[in-house]
Amino acid sequence: MTAGHAQEVEQGATERAARRVLMICYYFPPIHAVGANRSVGFASHLTGLGWIPTVLSVTKSRIPWERSGAPLPAGIEIVRSPEWNLHPFVEMADEASNRVFRAFGARRAPRILRSSFWIPDPQIAWRFFSAAVRLARQADCIYVSCSPFSAAVTAAFVAKRTRKPLVLDFRDPWGGYGLPPRLQRWAISRADRLILNTPRALAAYARVYPHLAARMLAIPNGFDTLPDASSAVPPTDTFTVMHVGEFYGSRQPDTLLEVLAELNLPDAEFVQVGSEPEAFARFRTRVRIRHIQSVPRDEAISLMQAASLLYLRIHHEERFAAMTVPAKTYEYLSTGVPILAECQDGAASDLVRDYGINSDLVSPGNSADIKAAVLRAYHRRHEPSRRVNPRFAERFDRRVLTSQLAAAMEAAVAGPSPGQADPPGRRAHPAEGA
Repeated sequence: MTAGHAQEVEQGATERAARRVLMICYYFPPIHAVGANRSVGFASHLTGLGWIPTVLSVTKSRIPWERSGAPLPAGIEIVRSPEWNLHPFVEMADEASNRVFRAFGARRAPRILRSSFWIPDPQIAWRFFSAAVRLARQADCIYVSCSPFSAAVTAAFVAKRTRKPLVLDFRDPWGGYGLPPRLQRWAISRADRLILNTPRALAAYARVYPHLAARMLAIPNGFDTLPDASSAVPPTDTFTVMHVGEFYGSRQPDTLLEVLAELNLPDAEFVQVGSEPEAFARFRTRVRIRHIQSVPRDEAISLMQAASLLYLRIHHEERFAAMTVPAKTYEYLSTGVPILAECQDGAASDLVRDYGINSDLVSPGNSADIKAAVLRAYHRRHEPSRRVNPRFAERFDRRVLTSQLAAAMEAAVAGPSPGQADPPGRRAHPAEGA
């Protein structure tokens, strides 16, 4: 859907009475997490598309590593429900199983155990069912942002109780083994629409659930606004390679840092915005490194604009890595700054290849290609302007993407097309029993 189509959706929305949507979003301000940005963007733009959102979120997140303090969006009704804290039990169970497996020579217990113990995640202790039933009776549609995927299961019960159409939004694919896939099948089968956030994820889910493919669509993350060039940190003569976000697991900058050490460019530096990786201790004497603690999103984007090269590192050991795109990829592209993406073929590489300007894709660990990409960016560092791909600006504007969500919710309220099966438990007419 283009910007022109988005205007048509807006015009159509003004010709009918406003509808109400219950948005069940665990990640929502004041939680300071990437997962909240998508929900905030959707909720903010839906108000101009004929929908009145009510957001149901958690009173206080029990996830130990999540930060709080993000500003609340204005003009949106937010209701909160509490959560029991299961994370101490998760950590105890993980440590106990890891000890057993280490005794037999393994580094840690397989992830299958963690995925099977919790049904399907610790946020199953988020107690929002009663509030959701009450709010859903006043709404025309239920929307759920996942993860946590336990919210999809609880919301499916809410939809069954209230007979309201259900839209599931999987920001990332739902993994797991044993019990979780059975819960996944059950929740998806009861959804009127299933949203995936990349075309690859959509294709994969359509292969697994071909009988439900007609209910699926892809809506990517996108960006809210193109950055204002006047708000950027003034550029310097330094060649700045920047990474924004976290390094963990095999997502590490070692190969790039080794290349920078070997090149020994006199005016080059590596800037990390976020937590400091272990690799820094090994390279500080050989590479000029600057570390900036995590900053608010707007400030991070200003820092990106002042960079010479933005570094994207994706690890593909996880089961669904090829289907996913880190949210910062869209923000990188919205700055117009060249990108060095160290990743295998997947949804993220598709995005950088199709919409990046002067960007490079290299295989993980390929020192020669990384060196060539760094040198190309180094020789371009004094080019006067950066350009955002106009196709990217049109395709991934959050207003356009919210129009796609609004159209999906309208279709869910309207009910199945002739010959299309109704989700189990869905009433024949959406106006009954409200």
